[in-house]
Amino acid sequence: MTSTVQTKQTICIIDPSLTLRQRLACLLLTSTREVKTFESAENFLVKLVDMEPACIISGATLPGMGIVELIYQFKLNGFDAPVIVLGEKDDVPQAVSAMRAGAVDFIDKPFTDQKLLVSVKRMIESNSH
Repeated sequence: MTSTVQTKQTICIIDPSLTLRQRLACLLLTSTREVKTFESAENFLVKLVDMEPACIISGATLPGMGIVELIYQFKLNGFDAPVIVLGEKDDVPQAVSAMRAGAVDFIDKPFTDQKLLVSVKRMIESNSH
């Protein structure tokens, strides 16, 4: 008989808004998911060595390093977890840039909790296969 150890899936939230980070952390935290929040891309990349993200949720507009560079740096470090970008509805150039860089979903703000939960679930399931 073999036992499998289930590790918690880490969802990383990157956004300069503390309110948004706290809201998303409460929404996404479950018994099988750990949530870590970061106020900037640089802060996230420094902590990346200590974790294996299952999914990343990032604001489209970040202080310092932008979302496109963040995605490139993430992939350059050998990680392939899906990236969901939260951006403004009318910012088509930002959405296109993020998707071209490797984001797997772009969700317009304001968004419903249900829409985000469905996207995160889909990304984690597709990444674990």
